[in-house]
Amino acid sequence: MKSLFTPYNLAGRRLANHIAMAPMTRSRTPDTIPHEDTALYYAQRAGAGLIVSECIAVSPEAMSSIATPGLWTQDQIRGWKKVTDAVHKEDGVIFAQIWHAGRASHSDIQPGKAAPVSSTDKTLKDDLFRVVTGLENGQPKIVSPSQPRGLKTEEMPRISREFAQAAENAIRAGFDGVEIHGANGYLFEQFLNPNINDRSDCYGGSVENRVRFLVETLQAVADRVGPSRVGVRLSPFSTRLDNPHYESIAETYILLGRALSRMGLAYVHFNSEMLPSGERAIPESFLRLFRAAFSGTIILAGSLDRAEAERLMSQGGGFVGGLIDIASFGRPFIANPDLVERLRNGWPLAIADPAVFFGGGSKGYTDFKPYEVPVDPAKAEGPATALGRRAEQLRRAAHRVEERRRREARAASAAPSAPAAPPALTARPTPEALPAPKPAVAKKPEPVKVAAVKAPEPPKAVPAKPEPVKVAAVKAPEPPKAAPVKPEPVKPAAVKAPEPPKAVPAKPEPVKAEVKAPEPPKAVPAKPEPVKPAEVKAPEPPKAVPVKPEPVKAEVKAAVATPEPQKVESVKPDPQNVDSKPVEAPKPAVAPSQPPKAPDPVVLKPAVSPRLVPESVRPASREVPFVAGMVPPAGMPAAPAPRVPVAPAAPAAPKSGKSGKAAKGGKSGRKK
Repeated sequence: MKSLFTPYNLAGRRLANHIAMAPMTRSRTPDTIPHEDTALYYAQRAGAGLIVSECIAVSPEAMSSIATPGLWTQDQIRGWKKVTDAVHKEDGVIFAQIWHAGRASHSDIQPGKAAPVSSTDKTLKDDLFRVVTGLENGQPKIVSPSQPRGLKTEEMPRISREFAQAAENAIRAGFDGVEIHGANGYLFEQFLNPNINDRSDCYGGSVENRVRFLVETLQAVADRVGPSRVGVRLSPFSTRLDNPHYESIAETYILLGRALSRMGLAYVHFNSEMLPSGERAIPESFLRLFRAAFSGTIILAGSLDRAEAERLMSQGGGFVGGLIDIASFGRPFIANPDLVERLRNGWPLAIADPAVFFGGGSKGYTDFKPYEVPVDPAKAEGPATALGRRAEQLRRAAHRVEERRRREARAASAAPSAPAAPPALTARPTPEALPAPKPAVAKKPEPVKVAAVKAPEPPKAVPAKPEPVKVAAVKAPEPPKAAPVKPEPVKPAAVKAPEPPKAVPAKPEPVKAEVKAPEPPKAVPAKPEPVKPAEVKAPEPPKAVPVKPEPVKAEVKAAVATPEPQKVESVKPDPQNVDSKPVEAPKPAVAPSQPPKAPDPVVLKPAVSPRLVPESVRPASREVPFVAGMVPPAGMPAAPAPRVPVAPAAPAAPKSGKSGKAAKGGKSGRKK
């Protein structure tokens, strides 16, 4: 379901939402010039995505009643400039609806008291429509429309030019675009309806001739200000102002829609009145046909609410854009200047008094207020409201200040002699006035104390656990006992590497391997000895005794991965080991270790493991008189604890098997 409250792109112009304020006659400009109240009225309703102004006459001949604005003089342009500036200041978009009433007028308000013009000379007969021609004894003079005269064929271009000039004046006045009023029984619809249009020239008869006048005028306006700034209002199936139905209604407007689509107009604004039966004048089936004929934006007005508007926006009938694109609201905007927010939040709508719809001053015009959300008194007094929360913050701050003063007073009174300075927020007691230890001194967090962990020497050395392998000597494949090696043939002794790497065997290849001590990285050659299990005894820490095999054609590859950041621990000499002097073993000795990511040499572990020491300890650091019965003119619509590193598991003797190649005949050692 589409939403009314998302932005919309109207012919390249961004609208804040899919809501339009429909044009509504308010008859509050007695001199036809907008004023400050007009500007305020429209600015108050700038929350609508699009505002379409009340109908604005393109010439004195186009007037239908007094007190309606125009757009043919410079004073009128300046008056409308105040309006558009006020709307734009509120980030609104406003189009001017320019209009010619046709026969819906009276000769008393026509220039030179001439007859109104139309497509016919038949008088408009509608008991619900009256024309206000002026004031009589201080009250509006209300009369029925007078008999019109049919426009001559040569006069038609003049009317089109007047619309084009009015559109240009509207753009000069700051309007974002113009809407041509072709609905509600006014001049253009008097040409569209064959029951009214009884002409025999090129503007009457066939459907193509009857739509010609409106199409020519729209083209003249589009040529003057650009098609993306032009819209048109239509009301098919409407019977207002003596405008009876005819058989070719749908055919007439579908043909018109195709012509408008070729022009590239911004939108078509339909007025669909609510019929006594409860149905809208424009059926949805017609909207589907027109959607196929017209490619621009479709706006619909006529007793909509939020749910119905969003339903029509979402029911595409096979069209991506839905049946309509924008929902237009008229009378609800009179008493609800904040209609958009009321619809958004489901707030109730205010109802305007029809007696103030037309004429008058600011009452019923600009005096409507936005909706005020009722506040629960119980909640208003509690800390849940902004005022309550602020009061609670101030109360707590005052309490903290008072508590601080009390502590300082107690500290001062605790001094045995020498009167202390009066307690104040900025005063600091002297050391003599305070008992020892000072209460103000914060104790160090418990996890920060290093005394709980005894550090051996060197402090950063991380010893390996003696379990599960005792490292008194390099032992044979079956831990923990050393297996003797026979001289002929000699099989490689398997050394169990510490986890995560698994045991790797050494290839029986004659190599010379040395065990290189961590410091200094020099290999000590080993002397040959009789075939016996090789035992390595560390000389003096931190040097380890390497073993270099000579006569034995075997290579032992040890892949030892040292967990980071583990350091090599020096070994103590064991009484059970052989002398520190170089010895020659019949089998290859363990290969030297590599940097942290490479294998380390097998090192001897101390018999007794010292206590672990953490590397670091990080502390939890805007008047026209009005008479009752007046008929409206048509168109009215917290820090973590210190981490103590866990000592890595001691390396175990690897199982026998294949392993990567050891450095052949070369020296290897830890990278610095």
